[in-house]
Amino acid sequence: MYNLLSEEEPGFTRTRMVEYAPHPHIWMSGEGKELPLSELPPIEEEKIQILPMTWRNPVTGKLVLQIHPSAVC
Repeated sequence: MYNLLSEEEPGFTRTRMVEYAPHPHIWMSGEGKELPLSELPPIEEEKIQILPMTWRNPVTGKLVLQIHPSAVC
């Protein structure tokens, strides 16, 4: 996916982070809608994942785009 980005997009993706929903499998289990955060089990803020959009492949050294869109909060 990284190689398919426009000329402007790589710079954006290299400097951005993605925040994933707490309890993502429960959060996205609503029928076509995400559940309100108030309906989730207790949320431990320190366990919420905030990860970079791009990662460096340890074997090839190339940047890759890795986002799990269904769990992005």
